[in-house]
Amino acid sequence: MTLVALLGPDGSGKSTLIRELVGSFEEGDVELHHFRVSLKPKSDTPVRNPYTKPAHPAVVAVVKMLWWHALHSTWGLTRRARGGQGSGIVIFDRFLYDVLADPRRYRVPRWVADLPWTVLVWPKPDLTVILEPPLDVIRARKQEVDERETDIQLAAYRGLLSGESGVLRLTEALEPSELVDRVRTALAGVE
Repeated sequence: MTLVALLGPDGSGKSTLIRELVGSFEEGDVELHHFRVSLKPKSDTPVRNPYTKPAHPAVVAVVKMLWWHALHSTWGLTRRARGGQGSGIVIFDRFLYDVLADPRRYRVPRWVADLPWTVLVWPKPDLTVILEPPLDVIRARKQEVDERETDIQLAAYRGLLSGESGVLRLTEALEPSELVDRVRTALAGVE
């Protein structure tokens, strides 16, 4: 089982890349998960601007982070205990790292996101793909997000996991097929 996390600011092309990447594999070879943990049922209406609500109170934010970690840790430990049975590649559309880069999306105060969460036992991706296209490309795709918010997100993702191994940063405005080729090449090095 190879765990892949796809990250990036709103409008960076994650959904398009995921659709194309999943389609490039044989059916059953890939499993897709979306990082969304909520007690409320998922709405079919896409979120246009997740930055309109205020941050949760600190206690709620800490409990929320612990809940996410518990779910991810349980999922990862269960998969590893079963010997990684199931799909050969597991793709996460967003991951816990997103909370560290973009806490406002998850309504978590910055100081809560900056706590040392990454030391907890949760499955680390074998490959983390961070989409960082040029600012004008992002703004053209996601006009409803304030320009300042886009600048903040892009800077945060650029600083995320710097110096870590197993990270593929895609900084150019590429066609989806070119992005898929780069991810598949990186995957070949970790599988």
